[in-house]
Amino acid sequence: MLDNKQAMIARLTGVDSSKKTYYTELKKTVEQLKKKTFN
Repeated sequence: MLDNKQAMIARLTGVDSSKKTYYTELKKTVEQLKKKTFN
C-alpha cells in the first residue's frame, strides 16, 4: 500500500519536482486519509 501511495504522489508531483513539493503533497494526502478514516 505504501508503494502505491508513493506512486500516486509521484504522478501528482512529477518526477522532477522538488522534495518540498513532494512533502507538501504527502501531507495533503495524509490529511485526506485522516479525514476519511475518522469521519
